[in-house]
Amino acid sequence: MTLFRLFRDCFTATTLLGAMLGAVRASEADEDATWKVVFDRGATQAIAAPAAWPVPGQPMSIAGKQPSDPREPIRLLATPRRLDRCEVPHIELANGDIVPGWPQKLVAGSPGAIPRVEVLLESGIEALGGPTLPVRVDRIKRLSQRASAIATTREPGSIETHDGHVFIPRSVRWREYGLSILTADGVTEIPYTEIAEATFPSASESDALLDDCQATNDPEALVHRYSLVGGGVLTASQVSREVQRSRRRGKTDLMIYYYVQPAWSIEPLVITESQIVACGYRLGNEVPASLLATERFVHQPAVGASAGLTKNRDIDFQRLASREREADLAIVSRSHSEWEVVVPPHAATFRASLAIERSQADGGCVKCRVEGRPAKTDTGSDQPADHEPSWKVLWTSDFLLGSSAPIDTGAIEIQGMEAIRLVTLTAHDDRPANADPLDIRDAVIWMEPQFALDHAASQSSSLAQLLGLPLPWKLVSSDAAPFSLRNRWNDLQQRWDRVVQLKKGETIELRASTTVRLDSDVLELLTAAPREIGEHNFDLFINGKHLPWYVSSDREQLRATLARYRSGTFQLKRQYDRSLPVTSDQVAYWWDLSPFQGQTVELKLVIPGTASTSEIVWRGLSQRSTVIGKRDAGQKFIEPMVLLESMPLLHASADRGRSAPTAGTLPRRKENEIRFLGQIWEGGYGMTRGSRLRVAIDPSFKTFVAVVGCCEQSCSPLRILVDGQVRWSAEGMTQFDAARQVQIDLPPGSRELTLEVGSDGGYDSFAAFAQAGFTK
Repeated sequence: MTLFRLFRDCFTATTLLGAMLGAVRASEADEDATWKVVFDRGATQAIAAPAAWPVPGQPMSIAGKQPSDPREPIRLLATPRRLDRCEVPHIELANGDIVPGWPQKLVAGSPGAIPRVEVLLESGIEALGGPTLPVRVDRIKRLSQRASAIATTREPGSIETHDGHVFIPRSVRWREYGLSILTADGVTEIPYTEIAEATFPSASESDALLDDCQATNDPEALVHRYSLVGGGVLTASQVSREVQRSRRRGKTDLMIYYYVQPAWSIEPLVITESQIVACGYRLGNEVPASLLATERFVHQPAVGASAGLTKNRDIDFQRLASREREADLAIVSRSHSEWEVVVPPHAATFRASLAIERSQADGGCVKCRVEGRPAKTDTGSDQPADHEPSWKVLWTSDFLLGSSAPIDTGAIEIQGMEAIRLVTLTAHDDRPANADPLDIRDAVIWMEPQFALDHAASQSSSLAQLLGLPLPWKLVSSDAAPFSLRNRWNDLQQRWDRVVQLKKGETIELRASTTVRLDSDVLELLTAAPREIGEHNFDLFINGKHLPWYVSSDREQLRATLARYRSGTFQLKRQYDRSLPVTSDQVAYWWDLSPFQGQTVELKLVIPGTASTSEIVWRGLSQRSTVIGKRDAGQKFIEPMVLLESMPLLHASADRGRSAPTAGTLPRRKENEIRFLGQIWEGGYGMTRGSRLRVAIDPSFKTFVAVVGCCEQSCSPLRILVDGQVRWSAEGMTQFDAARQVQIDLPPGSRELTLEVGSDGGYDSFAAFAQAGFTK
């Protein structure tokens, strides 16, 4: 192994000391050392390094088998390197993922949408969209600046700060730059920078793991669980591999990237091939019991104090194993113990492989049992309301010895059960003659303990969730599954798209009863440029009457532009330079709800299948505010007393070949109304890229007000200057951003006001300063 390669693989820690320690660890294993692979219910095999890590849609063979074969899927593929414990500040997700990084800022999103927090990533993991990654706050289980897998001794739900204060909040709210907590002493604001550790018991492991399943849309697809250099853990079913070439000194270098789309973020992560230490796999209809919450029912150890359960990793943060087999997902229990696990929704069966844990060598002698508790039903009997149904034995093992081969439970039927119990027995009676006479070597490993879902039931009941519908929107259909969903990698835009597939005659119908407010006066449907224009056939009815939409782009022109980027010549250039700019394929359909301000209305969105198979990229449906500012908060907008367009201009100009600002319209446009998110605004000026205007300020003027936004493509920067001094500025605004309400107090003696649209935006971009003017 070359020195460059060694440091490339290991230099991921944030300090020089961490990098040196990583290099020492990597030097213990030669590049050509054997890897490990485990297939379903099979023993660990030593193999040569494979050509690549398995990814969806790219057939490959490992040890003579297909990793994605549902009859015998791959369960583990591991390099010779040891697993790292995450030593840097990190976030632990409810699905078991570990993300090195720390919260920076909350992004609330549109009304009804789940808030997300921007996380600044560490340990060499990158977000495709920039330095931060938006993470769903309802999936965050723990924030910690301690090493991962070190359990906190604090009470669940507690928050500890760097100065040693510990809070036990009654409630927690995520705020823009910290947590707002309610305690017995009142409300306390804790910035993210001051948090040492925080836990969030309300984050549901079951919901998070079901998200991982639902993202596959295929019960036989593989869910990948990557263990990374630096201790990160990432789970995704949407994974893409890319080889990027670069030229240096006449040679071509290769960098191999994996784009990983977790269910808890809307943006993919980018990791290099050298960062992957191991990967565990499970099928798309499997929920690991070892990642679900467990409750101790009984634990009576024969010797010593209770050791509890060990899940997925041992004390050194390495994989759990029996003599014959390692497992990425496993539980180690000891006799006599009984541990309860709540059955996830739509689970049909439970299955695991059992053996004596590796550290016990040939010792140990136990029996194991799986019990189930039926869900409560209203039978009309005389039983009290709090009566608990009795546990039923679902499966019992034979004697399990240290020398025994793993025992497979087979698929245990659990439909109708609300919980199962994993029981480890001491097995004193009728113990075999060659059995271990001691009870201290009684550790049992439950390998790949998986709940298998009834995939059809889970998919049909969660289509609304898969579409990401915000409240109060609901999917209405007499058919259990009126359409199908699949995930598709968009290589041009470097993202995963969720694609709705509708056959001709099929229809999606979405309904909502909502009150139109200032913060929800536009309905927005985000999608991508269609293959055929006819596939985008969206009809919105409000109180039974049809409401027309406004589309963000000329769809035919956008399709022609994207076709040029998909050409072979451009794709070849992009293999060597991923920074080449590409036009966004995003298209928005907007419905203006402002005429119904203050009314409670019934909305119905109908999407029919028009082609043999219509494909619609689904990027979200939401109700939004057209303007951010006081108006968004429900406060009345200050109306100008003197309109800007009624005043004579001192100067108006634009860069060469572009039109000067025009009053009340967009310059040189067929549809020249000023629109923000499709909503028409009057007054003010429309301006092209690289244009400006100046107007004199009357001594009686006290305030300048305007609604400022981008009407087409992207505009940057937008500026308002008073006597040559920048008093307001916005960078990188796009036509998909809400406009901003601006109010500037004018200093006494002010003489000139200047409005500018910079030259850093899109080539054919337009901006507007609407409802612009002065107050006295």
